[in-house]
Amino acid sequence: MIPEIPPEWEGLPHSLSLGWGVQSFGMLVLIEKGILRRPDCIIHADTGSEMPQTYQFEQEVGRPLIDRLGIPYYVVKSHYGRLHEAYREKEIMPLVGSRSCTDNYKILPVQRQLKKLFTKKYGKPSVISWLGITTDEAGRASRAAASKSDCRKTRLWNPVCYPLLELNMSRQAVKDFIVDAGYPVPIKSGCFLCPYQSRKSWIRLKGRHPDLFEIALDLEHHARNRKDGKPSRLRLLGTEGTIDSLNNGSELTDFIAMEFDDYDENITGCDSGGGCWL
Repeated sequence: MIPEIPPEWEGLPHSLSLGWGVQSFGMLVLIEKGILRRPDCIIHADTGSEMPQTYQFEQEVGRPLIDRLGIPYYVVKSHYGRLHEAYREKEIMPLVGSRSCTDNYKILPVQRQLKKLFTKKYGKPSVISWLGITTDEAGRASRAAASKSDCRKTRLWNPVCYPLLELNMSRQAVKDFIVDAGYPVPIKSGCFLCPYQSRKSWIRLKGRHPDLFEIALDLEHHARNRKDGKPSRLRLLGTEGTIDSLNNGSELTDFIAMEFDDYDENITGCDSGGGCWL
């Protein structure tokens, strides 16, 4: 199947934007099963601050599948370096509502690679990017529609399409498809210091990856005690607290309880509703 596209996009190369979450990996499996066409390339924008499970999934499950498919795969990174190190140097934190992470660590690195691979035709479409958005994500779907409209005006050379929407697939349908194909389901992709993640995700990060939690604490400390006297802080989703507020013994009890409940790790991570999806 070729995702439905406007007539003027016919014959253009296709690029799959891969975040190594459920939706984008699901598109890989759909390609393997012959349901989606083979794109001309696959591009992953690595912020340098992804969850360890994401890097492990890429190496142990994702890369072998891409190798079997024989599709050119590119990992791109921001010229600023790893996200958490760049923010530490600037004494700032990622903020809800800010698109700087998305622009500098996702969109721009991908577009630089696309320009190297395909000739950019000013004023005309040059290469189509696939984004993984499912039917149940109303917020993402509405932004997807707006993005499609915007890109025809401001990013006409790199329009986007949404194969999972064309297939009318929900997130759960994609997960079921992955399992039926014999693959493990990846965790939801996102940076370990994402300001959109839930309190449960922060507690789980502290319990499972205390080294990363300490990095986040260090970032917050320097952002709140900046040399210029203009403090900044990362707020927990749904609260006015800081991540330092989780740095006490009582949270360990919460973590242990979560390890034995039915909390689904596949819904942890970024909860931006598509804020940095590419």
